[in-house]
Amino acid sequence: MSTKSFPLFIAIILAFIISLRWHFSIAMYPLSGVIFYYYLPMLYSYSRINVLKHIETNEIIYLKYYPMEFLLWLVAGCFFSFILAHLLSDLLFQVKRLHIFILPLIMTYLGLIIYRETRASTLRALNRKMNFEKQGRLLTFEILFVFMFLFTLHQ
Repeated sequence: MSTKSFPLFIAIILAFIISLRWHFSIAMYPLSGVIFYYYLPMLYSYSRINVLKHIETNEIIYLKYYPMEFLLWLVAGCFFSFILAHLLSDLLFQVKRLHIFILPLIMTYLGLIIYRETRASTLRALNRKMNFEKQGRLLTFEILFVFMFLFTLHQ
């Protein structure tokens, strides 16, 4: 794990502990939202940039990732997406057939993720970090929309 991502690792572990400890606390949702929007895309970006620094990396579905940071991003992304999707689906429970509106969002974000991935190889090193952060944000929102879709199917 790189020195840049170690503070993110500590922040995410502390957020897990705080969220699980005070599950019904009102502070859990803003904390989850901040970590979801700001820190998870950075963690994804660091996992992708570290691939460029390390020659021997693993491949997952023909994409190279630095495994520890990527798995941490995936677990944290699913956890915080679950929390936020649970909150949003509870707030929007009166909207009938909400999943019909979420499905086009999922498809749109999937197209944007594929577009960003195809552009990632053509960008210079300075723009790669920003591109990977945007791609990480798109991926975390994609996970959020999938959880919301699953929650709204059972309304």
